[in-house]
Amino acid sequence: MDLQTLWQSFLDIVYPTDIRCLICNAKREEMSGYGICKICESHLPFIEPPVCTKCGKMMIEESLCLDCQQSDHAFYRGISIFEFNAEVRRLIHRYKYKQEKYLSTPMIHWMSEGLKVYKWEFDLIVPVPLHPIRERKRGFNQADLLARGLSKSTGVPLVNQGLLRIKNTPQQAKLSKEQRQRNLRDAFIISERAKSLKTFHNKTILLVDDVYTTGSTANQCASELLAGGADRVYVITLATGSNF
Repeated sequence: MDLQTLWQSFLDIVYPTDIRCLICNAKREEMSGYGICKICESHLPFIEPPVCTKCGKMMIEESLCLDCQQSDHAFYRGISIFEFNAEVRRLIHRYKYKQEKYLSTPMIHWMSEGLKVYKWEFDLIVPVPLHPIRERKRGFNQADLLARGLSKSTGVPLVNQGLLRIKNTPQQAKLSKEQRQRNLRDAFIISERAKSLKTFHNKTILLVDDVYTTGSTANQCASELLAGGADRVYVITLATGSNF
């Protein structure tokens, strides 16, 4: 039994998802199999077309968003599941900073469903890495937990030690677009083992993170993966901002 399965079994015991909604904590009759009541789910801002044809942000009409017009992003295509409104912000904050890891269950479900819509084909799943200092402080890498779940749901192998973060940079949320780009310069590398094994050589990669804002993190990671031999990089995140 792998660690993800053990973790899910533990959650089923201490936090039965068929009793209370993971968002509102109310007892509901109409509960999904992933722990969210139908009322809460209906209020979530799922992204629908039209979207940016590069990063997947919602648009008034299908075209490139301003960020993608101004930046030559290295990744091939990106999608997000939700617009980053107040409710989604609270949900992600609980997941990342309140140790409510069980929220990964519905998040993985929603991201898996999003992948089914786009029908992308990819060879490996790679989470955006955290610097070891920050990961120890937080207790886990939120992107890695999501990537593990997506690997399990899709059957595509997970590679979570091939792309490394070597700079313990300030949090991106507090920075401007230009500061984000400078902040992340030379922040990521391909591990020596991945280089020697040619892990990413001629592979199509699905890069996983929780939030997409300007694309600076996704772009830097994709650039490094492509430099490490990857053929193409797709990006999936749980949430993104809007362009209108």
